[in-house]
Amino acid sequence: MVYVGNDKRTISHARLLLWTVVTLGLVAGACATQAPDIASTPSTQSPTRALADTGVTCFDKPSLDADATVPGFVSDDPVRACADLWRQGVVGTSARGAKGLLGCGAPHDQSAYAANVFPDDGSDVCARLGLDSLPPDYQAVAARTRHLVDELARRFGECSDQGEGLSTARAVLGEQGFVGWSVSSRGFTPNTSCSSFSWDAEQHVVLVVGDEE
Repeated sequence: MVYVGNDKRTISHARLLLWTVVTLGLVAGACATQAPDIASTPSTQSPTRALADTGVTCFDKPSLDADATVPGFVSDDPVRACADLWRQGVVGTSARGAKGLLGCGAPHDQSAYAANVFPDDGSDVCARLGLDSLPPDYQAVAARTRHLVDELARRFGECSDQGEGLSTARAVLGEQGFVGWSVSSRGFTPNTSCSSFSWDAEQHVVLVVGDEE
């Protein structure tokens, strides 16, 4: 089970979905559109400038099957972010038997900058779970991710329809030097009121999502 922030709202399963919008709280206002779903053609250039995954995941035991909490933001210090939740009693009930908290990266077969934090039981947790160590440039990538998200949220405004959302996402990616990324949309129907956004850090896609009334 995964919880979001201090209110322990349940997400569907114990891994953070790449397309989650809930953890970012990026829901816009209301304005109608009837445009069909469309997707941009990805650039043929190799993508440059990485993004972090959509949040830190704090596990209460050194296992991917353990209960987990998502702080609800990308942090450049994931161990500290999870330690704060441990101190608040949001994650787990006790850290007894653990040396401290350990930050791991994504699974070996993924290129996304993900942060998964576990109690360190001395068993080489990251390797045992098939996770890489946090990349040495994770802090810089997380800061870049926050900058992009903040700018997208600001530019989306109170309400962006499908076309505005796609144009905004492309413009911000270009301004911040994200070469080789594509922008796609989904979830737009005649009842769509507005749009929000998320991204797939591994596939290098920013997604504009339709929000129904």
